[in-house]
Amino acid sequence: MTAGDIAVIFDMDGVLVDSEPLQVRTYVQAGAELGVTLDEEEFVRRCVFGGWSGSRYWVSQGGAPEDWEKLFARKSELYAALAREELQLMPGALDLLRDLRDHGVPCALATSAGRLTVAQVCDVHDFSPWMSTMVMYEDVTRRKPHPDPFLLAAARLGVPPKRCVVIEDAPKGIAAAKAAGMRAVGLVNRLASAETLAGADLLVTSLEQLSAARLRAAVEMLPGHQGCERYLARLVPHRAEWADLFAAEAEHLRAALGEHLLAIEHVGSTAVPGLEAKPILDVVVAVPHIGDPAQFDPLLAPLGYLRKPDEDPLRLYFVKEAPDGRTTHHLNITEPGTECWVTHVRFRDYLLAHPEAQEQYQSLKRDLARRHAQDRPAYAGGKAEFIRTLLARAAEEDASAAGRIPDSDLSRGAPS
Repeated sequence: MTAGDIAVIFDMDGVLVDSEPLQVRTYVQAGAELGVTLDEEEFVRRCVFGGWSGSRYWVSQGGAPEDWEKLFARKSELYAALAREELQLMPGALDLLRDLRDHGVPCALATSAGRLTVAQVCDVHDFSPWMSTMVMYEDVTRRKPHPDPFLLAAARLGVPPKRCVVIEDAPKGIAAAKAAGMRAVGLVNRLASAETLAGADLLVTSLEQLSAARLRAAVEMLPGHQGCERYLARLVPHRAEWADLFAAEAEHLRAALGEHLLAIEHVGSTAVPGLEAKPILDVVVAVPHIGDPAQFDPLLAPLGYLRKPDEDPLRLYFVKEAPDGRTTHHLNITEPGTECWVTHVRFRDYLLAHPEAQEQYQSLKRDLARRHAQDRPAYAGGKAEFIRTLLARAAEEDASAAGRIPDSDLSRGAPS
């Protein structure tokens, strides 16, 4: 399956072009010329993020309804002039569009801007040749946060909504994408923070962090492509996109945890190329200090993580599930140098460095999955002795390389 079996739908303002500050400034200036004060911050909150139309905000601030067309005409004049001088493409926009084209991924525009505004933008930075179709204000009667713009774009592209990924910078756009049954990438920019885009499936701070492969990986995160039924031990062949899925999840966790996050690693069998695995991503995060475990709950809940009971005071264990109940992610939060951190990373690294150990582990996993297909705890328990043995060998190798006595205590732990 290639990246070409997906489609990417772009918002315009704040995603392809850095236009939102210019839009806000020209609305405010046009309002002032007509004797009505429009507040920039409130305009952003209500119109850019909140789903209000410009005309609704205009009237709410005392503007006469019959003057709306006059205001918009003057705003358009001011915007066209300012755009010619100051409008910039968002960093990475052209490179991403080229990469999508090179991989045969069709692209569409779905914007709440009207044809006049889109034309003014394309007069300065013409991205229209990259788009197979463009859905604008006039094309739908229900606009974001309703899913109609994205559903129309998908229909014109001939791609099922579940195979589409939307790139947005506003909560109303994220909500529209999710309502359409699509994956949503939130682009943090000058106006949009990670907090305002918490509903996105993936957060990035620049289009430079995206590629055709990574966007396809975002689509593959849909429940039909990732996750293992609760309590089952179901192995699947290794998937190359697991690395991209981890990269996407790592960005999400960095945005959610902020300064709490010191390091993050992809561990478990999905981190070892060629190794069959349950389709569950295992992630371990190091934080400066565990402290009160509850402090992490509100940070991770928007990402879908639920904390589970754990006896280790230096480990917090979180699980993420798909809407149908399948487990998609295991997240361990610990402190640097703990048994949890060392054993997970050491076991992965040993398998990566020793193909023969990887083959032995794969054979054991297959046998256990056949015997305990309906009993994941028994499957995990059957691996414990093998994991302890490999961790002891890894500790000996590490100690030998460092010229010290092996840390046998750390060989007692086992990755989940």
